[in-house]
Amino acid sequence: MPKVCLAITANHDKVDRDFMMHLVTLEKPCDTMVSLRGQHIKSASLNEHVAEASNAGCSHIFFMDVDMNFPPWTLYKLMAHKLPIVTGLYHLKSTPYSPIMGWVNSDGVAVNGNGKIWKDDYCPLPANSLVEIGWCGIGCLLVDMDVFNKIWFPPFRDEWNMEKGMRQKGHDVIFCEEARKAGYKIFADTSVDVMHIGRHMVGKLWVETYHRLNMDEELAKTVHQYSTESPWWDEKWLRGLARTQEYGYRSLIKEFVNKIPMKASVIDLGCGDGSALRLLREMNDCDVYGIDFSDTSVKILNKKHIPGEVADLRNYSPNGRRAHTVILSHVLEHMVSRQDADRLVKTVSDLATDQAFIVVPEEKELWYEHSVSYDEDLLRSVVSPYFESVDIYKVHRDRLTPYKSEYHIVAHCHKGMPTGADEATAGNRVSEGGIPSARA
Repeated sequence: MPKVCLAITANHDKVDRDFMMHLVTLEKPCDTMVSLRGQHIKSASLNEHVAEASNAGCSHIFFMDVDMNFPPWTLYKLMAHKLPIVTGLYHLKSTPYSPIMGWVNSDGVAVNGNGKIWKDDYCPLPANSLVEIGWCGIGCLLVDMDVFNKIWFPPFRDEWNMEKGMRQKGHDVIFCEEARKAGYKIFADTSVDVMHIGRHMVGKLWVETYHRLNMDEELAKTVHQYSTESPWWDEKWLRGLARTQEYGYRSLIKEFVNKIPMKASVIDLGCGDGSALRLLREMNDCDVYGIDFSDTSVKILNKKHIPGEVADLRNYSPNGRRAHTVILSHVLEHMVSRQDADRLVKTVSDLATDQAFIVVPEEKELWYEHSVSYDEDLLRSVVSPYFESVDIYKVHRDRLTPYKSEYHIVAHCHKGMPTGADEATAGNRVSEGGIPSARA
């Protein structure tokens, strides 16, 4: 008779109630033991499970994640195949709800049945089938203990990109690679539908319905619609109070500091939390002013003793306000129509006496809040009609950034001297009726 170790990994002090009920009702051989481990590095817990199962003389080990709900027949159905390595079917608990299993391409990258990065693309596996795969997660995995005698120890380890400080290959993929090198095949029984506990109970019914209704696309449309209005940004800036916009924008702000003269007047349209304005004031003694359609943003500005106003840039009128330099950073890509974009760039031109910086991200994949993906040519075509000359160049994003784009595309826009103004007035003062001084 087989002896099975139920290997449960939980690195916190409480286990989900539903998981416990499913553990209790799980059909299992009489000779079954439980291993509970809670290292914060999951691979360490998995290795401890293997050691404990080996010391107890177990014939099999069944790895169970605590954020899963297992049908009562899960273990027996997997054992009935008499295979060294077999998993049940479970999915990511967030979009695109991909199966946590797949294949490995010639470059060693984990992919799905479409040959695409598995986390970025949904590709279902054949229903109610036993499918040979290249890798799988460890959340519902039955392994014959003989496997661990034939592969490198420790069987579970993570591979790190030391330059980026990120995990580039997980312990699940590495274990499966080592097992396949030792001659083992890996299978998935897609009739074993295991629920992944997240915001929803994610199983086949949920996943198939989600994709049949094109929920990704519909959710993206809804989120985009919300992000075009100020309450979205009020909440976003409130959540962001613990950090600053300088995260991911330091190189860009440095660009502004280096190219805006001392004591120049500066207006930042879509100023966010005012990080750029704060640094321009501190480093270049600039006379700064922020405009944003988020009331929260302007309140944050005021706490930094930076003057500003709440206004919707889609229909903002300068009313005679002008400044030496105008910044429009990561705003233009939010404009839904070309008409809105043209109107906004004209507003920038009307505000600026000398120069403007209009910045957009270079995006291979459109961020969910954005309406238009810009390249250098498109940006030039939008801004050039409103300025005498435009320099387009790229600034590399800071290394630690949450966004997928690698570069800021900067349009450094130049204007001639305003009629009747001397150089000192254009460079160092705000025109009449304009920005109140931010300096003490």
